[in-house]
Amino acid sequence: MNDAQWNELAENLRSRNLSVPASCPDSDPIAAIAHLNHHDSDSALEWMAGQFEMIPLHLTRAACSTQAEEIFRRLAYEKTSEEPWLPFGTLGPLVLFAHYNPITIDYWGIPKNFIICALVTESQYRELHGDFTDRFNFNPLVPPTAPLEVEPPPVGEGLLTMTQWFLRNYPLTEKEREALTDSERAFNGNDYRRISDFKLLPKNYGIAFNHISKNEPSFAPDYAPSQTVFPDTLLEKHGVYPLYCGKKQVYLLVAERDNFAFEDEWLSTGSEEFHFTKLLADRTSIFEAIARTRGRGVQAAKEVVTGELNYSDTTNLVEIDAAEMQGLNPASIHVTPEQIIH
Repeated sequence: MNDAQWNELAENLRSRNLSVPASCPDSDPIAAIAHLNHHDSDSALEWMAGQFEMIPLHLTRAACSTQAEEIFRRLAYEKTSEEPWLPFGTLGPLVLFAHYNPITIDYWGIPKNFIICALVTESQYRELHGDFTDRFNFNPLVPPTAPLEVEPPPVGEGLLTMTQWFLRNYPLTEKEREALTDSERAFNGNDYRRISDFKLLPKNYGIAFNHISKNEPSFAPDYAPSQTVFPDTLLEKHGVYPLYCGKKQVYLLVAERDNFAFEDEWLSTGSEEFHFTKLLADRTSIFEAIARTRGRGVQAAKEVVTGELNYSDTTNLVEIDAAEMQGLNPASIHVTPEQIIH
């Protein structure tokens, strides 16, 4: 972070009545700023993300996925700073970006409708930057002749309207265009708005369209790290998965925006209390994330019946006399079951 970027960030933070170091820290500015505002390093990222209403994230792999690189090359024009937002993943047709500076506005000329941003630590950004540099030094970016221009997206409209808008504005491949055109026909003229109707679109496109149209917080479970806070059985029961578990805040991937049953059951057990922020995600992808990390979460508590053990040398014992047993022929029809037992 250069002096100009630091001064801009410091001014923004002071406008929020937050304490700021006199100069840019040598490393991990998020932790340094959080410390001055009475937050330890473990809660620094979630605290800073909360200040800017962003999604905090720990990257399981600080590298750009192949799919993200392919979509980024289609959308990107050029960077305007030395530390732009960097791609690492996708949510359907949208690019997932990462940065440690929450006020950076260098999106490579990509319209904000087509990106989702996550806040990461400086060290993870540096690692991602190294991977990104290697990739694009080997195969340089060939930008379009001009930045991508798009119509303002329909606000609060249904899936049919969003599909038609997307077909007009997004640089789709021929295969993607065919798939969306098929989806457009499947709507039969109905502008559906229900989450259950997302299945009429290619995977994650419904989540992406909903995010563009309603600006509803959303994310891809594919990039969720392993978690050790919640029992796997509880997550599976309610179809949710934590994208980020902080000290006080949990960013929870949900397939239904009004799903409160998970929170209620978690709190009813007397477990640690969190503030939950919900992120809409694909239901199938949530269960895939649970399966991928199964066994790494805590085990659900089981009720154990306890009591005292007592020794008795007479209770419920059957005394067997060997001589009497020898006098009985079990095969005989004249011997009763009672005689054999007693």
